[in-house]
Formats: sequence, C-alpha cells, structure tokens
Amino acid sequence: MIDAPSFGPGRWCGVIYNTEVFEFSDPQRAKDAWLAFRESLEAAGGSDIRLFRNVDNPNQVLATMWWDKAESCRRWAREHEEEAMKALGDVTKSMEPEFLWEEF
Repeated sequence: MIDAPSFGPGRWCGVIYNTEVFEFSDPQRAKDAWLAFRESLEAAGGSDIRLFRNVDNPNQVLATMWWDKAESCRRWAREHEEEAMKALGDVTKSMEPEFLWEEF
C-alpha cells in the first residue's frame, strides 16, 4: 500500500500491480506499439508502464504497470482490446494470462 492523499486524512489507498508475459516475434516493434498506448493507459488510471526482456529468451517480454484500481485496468482492456490486437497481433506469438496484484 502507498500513502496517497485521495480518500481523506490518515487513510491508505491501495494500488494494483498488473503483469503479463508475452512472446513476440519482434520485441522492439511490440514495445513501440505497446508504448503508443501510453497516453490512453495513463488517462484510464495506469502508470509506470515498463517492459522487460527475458535474459535467456529475448523474445519473451514481461509487461508491468500500476493501476489505481483493478476495474480501471479491466475497463481499458475491454475498450481497447481490438485496437491493441490490431497493433500487436501480428508480432504476438503467445501470451500468458494477465495478473492483477494487490499489496496486503
């Protein structure tokens, strides 16, 4: 949990950590496409968007970001799924389920 001035004095505001693992045929092209969504992701409540390559398998990429709440993440996915698949679909070889993590 982080201390955030959003719900009143002395209250804590939880945030959601979002992770997803992909396998891309062209990781750099996928990164460029993914980061093109930065503005809409941040407008929807996402922040600190990061992409990491697997040292032993450079085509495997871990995407992470923070969300203000789980529903914001899910809403963005519903509203932008078609657009994201259009941008990433031809370089996406596989993807694992998305996980939303909450600190406790």
